[in-house]
Amino acid sequence: MEAAASGVASRYIFGLPWPLCFAQGFTLAAVSPAVLVPSLMILQKAKYGTKKGIPTTLIAASSFDDIIAITIFGIFLTVAMNEAPGGIAEEGDSIGFEVLYNLIQIVTGLVLGLAIGYTMRLFNKCSVTKTKWPKFFVCLLMAFAVPIISELTTFHEAKFIGIIFFGFMCYQAWGEDKPEHELGVFWSFCQPFLFGTVGAAVLFEKIEPSLIGKGLLVIFIGVTCRWFATFFAVCEKKFTYKERAFMAFAWIPKATVQAALGGITLAEA
Repeated sequence: MEAAASGVASRYIFGLPWPLCFAQGFTLAAVSPAVLVPSLMILQKAKYGTKKGIPTTLIAASSFDDIIAITIFGIFLTVAMNEAPGGIAEEGDSIGFEVLYNLIQIVTGLVLGLAIGYTMRLFNKCSVTKTKWPKFFVCLLMAFAVPIISELTTFHEAKFIGIIFFGFMCYQAWGEDKPEHELGVFWSFCQPFLFGTVGAAVLFEKIEPSLIGKGLLVIFIGVTCRWFATFFAVCEKKFTYKERAFMAFAWIPKATVQAALGGITLAEA
């Protein structure tokens, strides 16, 4: 709903080509795990909403939200750039092949993420106390290695899906014995560098002042549609109106995913 609404808004507010509108829409539609997950883990530890599984539901669903958003973003961006002046469409080559190549990258990332994550069950043969730090360093190694390997092999779209499903399989293998605390502490040191780098990459002198208001309007339209769609999607008897409203607000945060995907669009352009 958010991607569709902001995509249509981009078309009529900015006059962008339709494929680029929906590439922008799915850029905006991704939930930022850097904001959502640490906040919900605090609620999980404090036992807020745990009886109804609200924190875990939001984290799990937001992960799939990101997978869908990143996947479809890649497809629309490929189509948009190939239809642009000088793109593949003008040269008579197949856009379908480019889209298929994107899908192959995504499936490859999915399969490898699941396969490597499945092998993490080997840690279960050892004592939990002895495997805590090895698990931590394996997760860290994967986080650094997968993006680098994906770039070197030109399988750019594989890295996002591969990392997410590797983490999912690690949780399936380790359960509550995952190095959650260690990774949380490490992330608290990384977070300022991540957001600082994102902030430093924004060149305000390149932004026309007249576009800021239009951009905020597109975001407002997309987020508003998302809020109502989420509210109605969780219309189950077990959730109160306040809980539904909270879940709708919880999926609004935007940050790191938008910076990453927006950077890709800018580089391609």
